[in-house]
Amino acid sequence: MNFGVEFQKNFYNILEEIHMKIGVMSDTHGSLTYFEKALDVLSDCDVLIHGGDILYHGPRNDIPEGYNPKGLISKINSLDNIIIARGNCDADVDQMVINHPIQSPYVMSQFGETRIVTTHGYTDSKEDTINKAKSMGADILILGHTHVKELYLDENLVVLNPGSTSIPKDGTHSVAIIDIIQSEDEIDMNFNLIDINTKNKDRKYTLTHSDETADLFLTIGKKYDYEKTNETRDEVLAEWKVVDGRDILSVYLQVSLDSSLNKTIIRDKVFREELSLALNAIIYGDKDFIKENSELYKATVIINFKSDIPKYNKLSLIHISEPTRP
Repeated sequence: MNFGVEFQKNFYNILEEIHMKIGVMSDTHGSLTYFEKALDVLSDCDVLIHGGDILYHGPRNDIPEGYNPKGLISKINSLDNIIIARGNCDADVDQMVINHPIQSPYVMSQFGETRIVTTHGYTDSKEDTINKAKSMGADILILGHTHVKELYLDENLVVLNPGSTSIPKDGTHSVAIIDIIQSEDEIDMNFNLIDINTKNKDRKYTLTHSDETADLFLTIGKKYDYEKTNETRDEVLAEWKVVDGRDILSVYLQVSLDSSLNKTIIRDKVFREELSLALNAIIYGDKDFIKENSELYKATVIINFKSDIPKYNKLSLIHISEPTRP
């Protein structure tokens, strides 16, 4: 492929069935403090992608809190899983001190069947950048530069800007996590924009039950406990997110196991009937944390019904109400 630009290919040879977590950050601008906060949030990611503007704060920006380019160099060089795009504030001297390639203007990475194109986003117009990413066959386009979070779909291309870790222009020091789950016949991608200063970052719930006793079992951690799930996929997964400064509990339900309409109808009905019980179990099971962060009682709950059948693949919004409180 020849687009009149240079780009770097990063191929990860992965088996047909994968579960990969990709951490995305951008515009660190020399702040070691916020870079370390970002790494804490992204600690269980398999790969890190940096959208550029690494060390220098830039003449138009104030010096960020924790500004320590030398310390940041050392921290970046200690990593072995980071991909970096070049930003407008990155210079040749930055490449002299950073051991990883600072790639420009487009970086193309392949994770199984998912192709990600990363560029800082300052050399071309946004429309041209999106068109180039589509021409490269990208599934996801990662941008930086604006210091403002974005996540939207342009036709079949996911456009993601994680915002800035250090000098945000939308009020939130942020990163993003991309979860890619690829099976033999489908790819499932989840995107999460995260405030790196929030207390409830990376808190995930795995709710399962016993068919024999009907007892419920709740696992709380930074990762979903997939070892507790089974082939019937009747677990309830949930995680806290912060979107535009609002607390959201995202709940995921696997309504369809295959394309069978009858089975999907039954599973959808069962999940909806048991949803209140499941939410109560999650909230009661983590009652100390929720009491400590009482603002979570005002959170919106987004229920993600996941199905191959469009009618049953939908979102529902509810609120944590008084009866649901522990």
